[in-house]
Amino acid sequence: MATECRAVPEGGWRCFHCDEVFLTVEAARDHFGADSTAEPGCVLKLDAGEKKVIHALREAWEQLARYWQEDSDMEREMRAMRIEHEAALRREEEFDRKMNGAA
Repeated sequence: MATECRAVPEGGWRCFHCDEVFLTVEAARDHFGADSTAEPGCVLKLDAGEKKVIHALREAWEQLARYWQEDSDMEREMRAMRIEHEAALRREEEFDRKMNGAA
């Protein structure tokens, strides 16, 4: 899951459904979801044993959203490789020009 540099509001985040308070970004994200369209964990009626499942599910939803936005780790890696490849081609062309111009 992507880590964000987001300040925790004083007193944390309070759920108006269950009145629970969350003091870290990770705990709040696990309960509330990654965006405002997700249902909070308390609405899904999760007990302590199911919280690990909701955490994994929230991570999967976040990763899926990144794929839909074409912002997955693989997409970023492929973009970086394409940029490296293009830079190497430019260097090679410049080297060939210098060698052909000097000869």
